[in-house]
Amino acid sequence: MRHSSRKKFFAAGVLFILLLLSMTVQAEAAWKKNSNGTYSYYSNGKKVKNKWIGDDYYVNSKGVRQTGWLQKGGKWYYFTKSGKLVKSKWIKSQGNMYYAGSDGVLLANGRKKVGKYYYAFSKRGVKLTGKRTYGGKTYFFGYKTGRMLTNQWVKTNKKYYYYGSNGVMAKSAWIGRYYVNSKGQRVTNTWKSGRYLGSNGKAVVGLKKIGKYYYYFDKKTYKKVTSTTLKINGTTYKFDSSGKGKKVTTVPKASVSVESTYYTDPDVSDETLLAAIIYCESGNQSYNGQVAVGMVIMNRVRSSLFPSDLREVIYQKTQFEPTRNGSMTRALKNSSLVTASCRKAAKTVLQKYKSAGKSSRVYLTLNGKKVNFSSYLFFMTKPAYRRLGLTSSYRTIGDHVFFKTWK
Repeated sequence: MRHSSRKKFFAAGVLFILLLLSMTVQAEAAWKKNSNGTYSYYSNGKKVKNKWIGDDYYVNSKGVRQTGWLQKGGKWYYFTKSGKLVKSKWIKSQGNMYYAGSDGVLLANGRKKVGKYYYAFSKRGVKLTGKRTYGGKTYFFGYKTGRMLTNQWVKTNKKYYYYGSNGVMAKSAWIGRYYVNSKGQRVTNTWKSGRYLGSNGKAVVGLKKIGKYYYYFDKKTYKKVTSTTLKINGTTYKFDSSGKGKKVTTVPKASVSVESTYYTDPDVSDETLLAAIIYCESGNQSYNGQVAVGMVIMNRVRSSLFPSDLREVIYQKTQFEPTRNGSMTRALKNSSLVTASCRKAAKTVLQKYKSAGKSSRVYLTLNGKKVNFSSYLFFMTKPAYRRLGLTSSYRTIGDHVFFKTWK
């Protein structure tokens, strides 16, 4: 019994001593509220200054618990009004956004990950938006959220840029059917690696006329085809070794005997065809003389004595020397040979006959007088007329004589 009582007495004494020690420690280190509502920390009866108190509080040079912003050791921290360090949380201050990491240090000076997303921060820790470059790589951070954009096009200063799966702006690369240059800009209206990038920057597929030539772009590779012939929507196109293509047209079989060049000369519009024959027959004559030649040819189209097709009239056997000596072929293959005056004459003549409709009268103004020229079916040089011994009455315009009947 005595031994048991001694043990109990000893245990009680130990507990009493521990309680006294605890009270002493509490008295030596504790927070104290100041008269102005701030807090200070005391240790061994002395106010602590410029020191962290645990992991969540800091007392400044005045010995007051820190609130708001604190810069220490080149790092920034933010404390709540109660003085607790903000951690793993966004902070809004004076219209700017900041983020405090798990240790309370603000993320700053670069691209940093917060949760699942990357954000850009200034040296001071302000969240940034827009185009930013870090480590030689360019990124884009959304204007609304500030999050780094991935796998999408972004329009900046009227130019499009692409930011890939890692957020890096692509350069000198294909993005599907688009291509971006060394500056990262989507290119438009240009050739690249056998492909043509249209006005929206997208590689063209199928048939496309670029300049004077047709091209056909494969629907899988987007590349132009070369050295091949394709039938597209009922029209045949022939593409050379450079990919340039032209329509392959088949001239209808003539209803009358025609020169061989009828089938081999380029198939062109009536206006181009008429301008070429006017040039070949009267390129050195006055404008009126050129119009007169065109009207004779159109009169033949309307006459029952000749074919009703313009091409057949021009290429009818033995009628016009240019269709036999190659000059007509040259004029059609090199349109720059045909003068502006001859092109204008052809257009004027076609308009005259279109306006006249079925009327038997089509006029030509000569020496200030309107002359019904719709019955004139022939023309030639005066020496040729005399050499052939013809006797029909004629009208002279420049070096040519024009007459109605062959006799």
